[in-house]
Amino acid sequence: MWQDFVMGGVGTLFGIALIPEVYRGFKQKIQHMSKYTTVTTAVGIYVLAYAEYTLGMVYAPLLSSLTATLWVLIFVQSIIYKNYRTRKIKNDSR
Repeated sequence: MWQDFVMGGVGTLFGIALIPEVYRGFKQKIQHMSKYTTVTTAVGIYVLAYAEYTLGMVYAPLLSSLTATLWVLIFVQSIIYKNYRTRKIKNDSR
């Protein structure tokens, strides 16, 4: 099914586009994305991955799931680094 390869390729590009954001978050210990944006996007992509799977696709759901997992990672960063910044500000003010 050619659609599997097209959707898988687009999913791959979306995932590759997120890698610098995830890396920057780990490197700088900051995250600028909203928690609501990351959760909504991750859940939506997981739903699309399931829909692709029910159509008998192989590559597209796998790559969509990986992209959604990157969004979850960005969500986790937003929680961790918010607390990290709060602790750092408190320690710097002493």
